[in-house]
Amino acid sequence: LPSSVSALKQAQRRESSERWARFWQLSPRHERAFNIDPHILSGSFMSLVQHLPKRHISLMLWLRTRHISLNRHLHRIGKSPTPDCPHCEGSIETVQHFLLIC
Repeated sequence: LPSSVSALKQAQRRESSERWARFWQLSPRHERAFNIDPHILSGSFMSLVQHLPKRHISLMLWLRTRHISLNRHLHRIGKSPTPDCPHCEGSIETVQHFLLIC
């Protein structure tokens, strides 16, 4: 019996999701991302961001992984001479500092 277009799309989406999950589990980045935040690619996070523009999702991931152009990260990778906040004397420019204090 022929399936409906909707059922075919749903089956294809499920198969694609399962294939991606297997690929991700075997990826060397999986363990590293899991160590940063075990919930980073969980279903709940993905459902929260699925309707956002890609640039907003990228920003959220940068903030969650702390790999964003703030001086603490830039200093760690050798791109900034100091981890300090350029606006607050004696404070390290972390995500928490940037969002909550500065």
